[in-house]
Amino acid sequence: MDNTLENKIKNNLFAITGESGSGKTTAQNYIEQKYIIRPVINHTNRKPRFNGEKGYIFHLDTLDFINFYNESIDNNLYLAHVDFGKYQYISLLDDLNKNANTFVMTESGVETLDERIKLLDNSYNLISIKIIRDKEKRYESLVKETNSQDVIKRINRDKGQFYLENSFFDEIIINNGSLSEFYKKVDSVITKYI
Repeated sequence: MDNTLENKIKNNLFAITGESGSGKTTAQNYIEQKYIIRPVINHTNRKPRFNGEKGYIFHLDTLDFINFYNESIDNNLYLAHVDFGKYQYISLLDDLNKNANTFVMTESGVETLDERIKLLDNSYNLISIKIIRDKEKRYESLVKETNSQDVIKRINRDKGQFYLENSFFDEIIINNGSLSEFYKKVDSVITKYI
């Protein structure tokens, strides 16, 4: 990456949210590949959804994770944390990249991250992105990575989790077309900030 681009994206934190199957991880992976903007790593006590799932450090020893989670919060070492369903997710300040970052999270996570960044000296520019996709398209996408019962659980788990008005977000991406159309929409958002 040349220095000009690196300086333009410095301290941008792209927080990506949307319902299960909307394209959050697809967008994050694309942004990492094309713009070399790395994801923030989340620590979680859930199991991987599929072999090779990126963006997480999985803590499968529940007691160790609970201690890690609580100590990170108590010692103010976290960037963001959220309970979602029966699992917890936390990212640490030390896991931030020097330049730009992407972060896949819930709407409540975006809300609290906005508040947290202000408390941390406002050194990051938070850009909130909501991806919206029709339920049928989300279902089709999720079936490709897991079985249909797990898909129904994930879609049902989303109920009540997405409550913010679209006007809360800096950017809205509608993802009901082809993958190439989606990538063009992601490009149009990212290039506004670099």
